[in-house]
Amino acid sequence: MGTSAGKEEVKPRVRKRRVTDPNVTGTLSIAQACELLGIGTSTGYALAARHEFPVRIVTIGATRKILKADMDRFLAGASAAAG
Repeated sequence: MGTSAGKEEVKPRVRKRRVTDPNVTGTLSIAQACELLGIGTSTGYALAARHEFPVRIVTIGATRKILKADMDRFLAGASAAAG
């Protein structure tokens, strides 16, 4: 009586996670770029909408990304100009 012959085994649900580490993907979200630039995300998205974001934005489907290499070059240039 204690058998589960008629019941199906429940398998754990595996959740796929998006890789968001810029060192792995080579891209940054606008929010991640804003954090590096020291500006708020509202300001960053407003600049992006006006095409005035200080770093080139690449559109992939409906997603907007900043190439990490572009951000690194921009930050290196900004620190060289400041120092």
